[in-house]
Amino acid sequence: MYLRKIQPSIQQVVMAISSALKIEVEIADRDLLRIAGTGVIKSNIWQEMRNEDFVYRRCLETGKPIVIKNPGYHEVCQPCSRYQNCPEVGEVCCPIKVDGVVVGVIGLLAFNNDQKERLFVDLQANLEFLEKMSELIALKVKEYNHHQEQLLNVKKISTLIHYIDNGTLMINREGTCEYINPAARQLLGLSSDEIPNQELINQLINSLAASGEKIEGQPIVLFINGKFKNLFAAFHPLSEQNEDRSAVIILTDPAYIANAASKLTEGSYTGFERIVGTHSSIKSLKELARKVAHSQSSIHIRGEKGTGKELFASSIHEYSIRKTHKFISMNCAVLPEEILERELFPVSDPLPGTERKKSKLEMAQGGTLFLDEIHDMPLSIQLRLLRVMEEVSLECSDGRRIPLNIRFITATDKDLEDLIMKGLFRQDLYYRLNIIPFTMPPLRERKEDILLLANHFLQKHSRITRKFIRAFDEDVKSIFLSYHWPGNIRELSNIVEYAVNIETKKIIVKESLPRYLQNLVVQNNGSLLGEQYFNLRLIEKETIRRALNETKKRGESKEKAAELLGISRATLFRKLNEYQI
Repeated sequence: MYLRKIQPSIQQVVMAISSALKIEVEIADRDLLRIAGTGVIKSNIWQEMRNEDFVYRRCLETGKPIVIKNPGYHEVCQPCSRYQNCPEVGEVCCPIKVDGVVVGVIGLLAFNNDQKERLFVDLQANLEFLEKMSELIALKVKEYNHHQEQLLNVKKISTLIHYIDNGTLMINREGTCEYINPAARQLLGLSSDEIPNQELINQLINSLAASGEKIEGQPIVLFINGKFKNLFAAFHPLSEQNEDRSAVIILTDPAYIANAASKLTEGSYTGFERIVGTHSSIKSLKELARKVAHSQSSIHIRGEKGTGKELFASSIHEYSIRKTHKFISMNCAVLPEEILERELFPVSDPLPGTERKKSKLEMAQGGTLFLDEIHDMPLSIQLRLLRVMEEVSLECSDGRRIPLNIRFITATDKDLEDLIMKGLFRQDLYYRLNIIPFTMPPLRERKEDILLLANHFLQKHSRITRKFIRAFDEDVKSIFLSYHWPGNIRELSNIVEYAVNIETKKIIVKESLPRYLQNLVVQNNGSLLGEQYFNLRLIEKETIRRALNETKKRGESKEKAAELLGISRATLFRKLNEYQI
């Protein structure tokens, strides 16, 4: 696996070897995926060797060098599709080992008699040289692993430092504050650069450290700036010695715990009860989803950002026979390629000093794996996912393969067909994923549901903030019904949440909305007038979006949308890229 991560470095190595020996060089990983090559081999990099190189297979199995002086006629070559018709005239290969584990194979290949003579005239010297190059590549793999370990440690520390939800304090052995994060400062009423004084630290320690044992969580009362402050705290001593007061203290706002409990209660729904809406498009989607929920076939959900694709996917899971197993969600856009691959697939050789944890595929066994923003999945990972779906099995760390029982649901806000044309998405994987397609309608196309959703979010956020807000006034309703909602349901939820926090009365009024909505005026024809409606970029973006929606309804291509807009096809695609539509 790691050979793929350092492919540019490996390619430099094989180019240097080929230049020195005047022989073609090739490297494959343990899955027989070509990682690097020279000459005619170079064009086949990143391709799998299927039914081709059984010499490499033997080398990987035995962990020993192999010399073939008559390729195509050697007994190892018999299962090969090129048996007795091999373009090679000589081959020497050597395993690449990292800490005794074979991770790949490096081969010297001769395609003509001159290369064959150079390959075998001093075979022992070439073998020794090949082994040295194998050790060099193994060293680069170790350097990469060490670098990844360092990055992992940095990430752990960074996660601790920037832990958003809970306040964190580190107390040293003398009992003074060594570190405090921003959340803890806010909970303790401190400024952005203020360190808690010793009196405040003593209050914390005296409230929590009486037994000297770990406390998972308990209510505490602190006296801060002349007022009593209620908090929920956890205490983690770092030493068993009485004189050493080293500890980590975690502080939480009790209101946050109440909100979390509320969210857990909301999450107890099953099936499609959480999907709010009476529009015909939503009813049709629910009806179709109920029909296919118990199927094993893959589902692909399209829709703009904020239309509720993940909620729809989890509702299908909750309605299906898989509801007793896990629904595992993974966003393909938020993680770097190496972390995404490590999270999705089993890691047979974890980084030194780390324990092997289950991959998302393993965790989803028996349940559903939801892959959001699938368009951002790198091509190399797409290939591995395709292989897993084709073989319906997963390779374990010990080489065994176990059957997979997973329902795949994917989602995107991009046109995968366009990405396929551009070579950014595999067509074979697309056909595997798009067996049952769904399209989530944007909120502006289901106006009947806008106020229904707004009231749903009003009840939700009022309950969380412990406010009794009954409704929206008529001006707010008019704005909601006339606004074009580029952020869809997510934007509506955020706006209602903002208004609930700002509002002091029993009804949401226009003045409690975000400023960009306050400035809007609903005209007699139901259209909106506001500062942003004089912004040419916004007008152009919305016009293009409407043209695309119109042609999509008709089942027409983007070329028709360009005709509607009065622009060329090239201009349309440039605008789509510019506005990220």
